[in-house]
Amino acid sequence: MRPIIEGLVWVGNARDARSLPQLHHAGIRVVVDLAIDEPAAQLSRDLAYCRFPLMDGAEQSDSMLFLAVATVQECLKGGVPTLVACSGGMSRSPAVVAVAIARWIRD
Repeated sequence: MRPIIEGLVWVGNARDARSLPQLHHAGIRVVVDLAIDEPAAQLSRDLAYCRFPLMDGAEQSDSMLFLAVATVQECLKGGVPTLVACSGGMSRSPAVVAVAIARWIRD
């Protein structure tokens, strides 16, 4: 799990999204899960969990991608500590976070 904006948004992998001790220690309040090949995380009731199973590649639904970006952008606006995770934490989650940050700054 890597902080992108300290105390506000992190990028991680499927294992990070399912590690309750790590999530609580970091102060994360929302997990945005983009992994398509992983089972849904079973998290504690004090964490919000948003699942948008995204694929790598051009066949991805635009609407699902838009919802994922909009969710992260709203968390940024609200100052809600958020982890965005995909299977490996190396393509989908950093891309969604980058677009959400760009839109957050623009607005």
